Parts: sequence; C-alpha cells; structure tokens
Amino acid sequence: MAYYSLVASSTLFLGPTAYGFYRGHRILPMVSFITTAASVAYWLDPSSREKRAFDLLVNKTCGVIYFVYGCKYVASPSMRMYGYANVMGILMTYQMSCFLYPSMYWIPSHMLFHYLVSLGQFLVVHST
Repeated sequence: MAYYSLVASSTLFLGPTAYGFYRGHRILPMVSFITTAASVAYWLDPSSREKRAFDLLVNKTCGVIYFVYGCKYVASPSMRMYGYANVMGILMTYQMSCFLYPSMYWIPSHMLFHYLVSLGQFLVVHST
C-alpha cells in the first residue's frame, strides 16, 4: 500500500532543489533531488526492504551533508538559532513518527518532518 500523503510531502524537497539550481549551486540541489527520489520511491512501495534501506542510507547521508554545509555557511547568529531549532524539530518529529507508528498519528508527524527538512534545506541553500 502506497502512502500518497508521504509521497506528496517528500516532493517538498524539490523546492530547495529548484532554488539551489536557480542560485547557481550544484552540490546541494543534487543532494536534495536525490533525497526526493529516494523518499518518493520508498513511499510508493514501503513494503520493500531494499527501498527502505536505500532511503535511510541516502537520507541520513544527505542530512549529514546539509548539516556540515549549514555549520560552515550559516553565519548570522539569528539564522544559526533558527537552524538549531530546525534541527531539533527535525529530530523530534522523526522520533515522534517512529514512536507513534502504527497509530494514525504517525503519518502527520512524518509529514511535518518532511516539511521541516525542506525548510532546513532552504536555509542552508540560501546561506551558501
């Protein structure tokens, strides 16, 4: 069974992808695009163990890349505070969706996770 609401929220990562390409970047937009592709592929077929393993590997790697870029390029103190709050929100909503699974509340919390990830990606792309 595909989770189309999670497929839709995974496409939020295309916003930072387009914005990054518009700003003339290459690495971060490609990272966001790969994140989108892996996430959409998994949520279209969440019963696949291979797609789950690939999604987790890709997205954790991409998360580390964005975190490193964020630490290096987000210079403004106010933007750094926003970035720290965003990272905390990302970690909390991911854990919350894992904790709430399989109740009906895990999907909205995971969609919120996708939203916060895309906001964090926008912040980092804008700062580079």
